[in-house]
Amino acid sequence: MLYVQPAPLFGGVLSRAADSPYNVQRMVGGPAHDAALRNAVAEISPLFQQCPRCGDWVCKNVCWNETRNQCVNCSPKMEHQITAIESEGTIYQLRDKTFGQTDLTGSIALKSSAASMECPSCGAEVERGQKFCGECGSKVGA
Repeated sequence: MLYVQPAPLFGGVLSRAADSPYNVQRMVGGPAHDAALRNAVAEISPLFQQCPRCGDWVCKNVCWNETRNQCVNCSPKMEHQITAIESEGTIYQLRDKTFGQTDLTGSIALKSSAASMECPSCGAEVERGQKFCGECGSKVGA
């Protein structure tokens, strides 16, 4: 039986695009690729440590707490935590000072209920969802 390959749906570059994953694998695969990958893993491995508590692999330089022998997610470095807490406290105090001494609302009037709106004709308070104003009878909703 003679097998005839069907014509590609898209010609030219698009027909060759479907073959590209195979071609890339064919070009980069093989013993040379495997050896290069092993060398790269061997080179980078000493820079990482696996946390015995959570199992995550983390970089030793930044994400590892040497004192606790765990990643910083499981055992944060206290000197970093103290610095972060001091910064949060400073921000909190600045906000407290600003909110306590300055009226930032100006002339903004707060509505008594978030479930109400104002009639466009007479300005009376109308509950959301009503179609007509109870005061003047104007249409206010959909």
